[in-house]
Amino acid sequence: MSKRPAVISVGGHEYRLVTTLTQGELEELAADVSGRLARLSAAQQIHPQALLLVALSLAQELREERDRRAELKEKSRTALLDLLQRVEDALGSVDENGEPLTGSPQPAAH
Repeated sequence: MSKRPAVISVGGHEYRLVTTLTQGELEELAADVSGRLARLSAAQQIHPQALLLVALSLAQELREERDRRAELKEKSRTALLDLLQRVEDALGSVDENGEPLTGSPQPAAH
């Protein structure tokens, strides 16, 4: 991905940066941060500490989502292994024709 310069507005301030994001993606993220800042402070000028609080809030949400993803991944892995075991057990109880296995071999029909 190529990096390109961009300008965004967050909390009433313009920031110039270089990014691989599209302008639309960048504007969506900036709008999210600006919205969070607006809920945090009704003042026209945003205090730098407000930016820090929003950044910490976003970092906490990211951590929680990562934890949820890891938990879901482990649950999915466990469920898949259980399902595979059930399939193996089911396949192990029938012959190549799908007939149930019995304790002793059946004589072949002539």
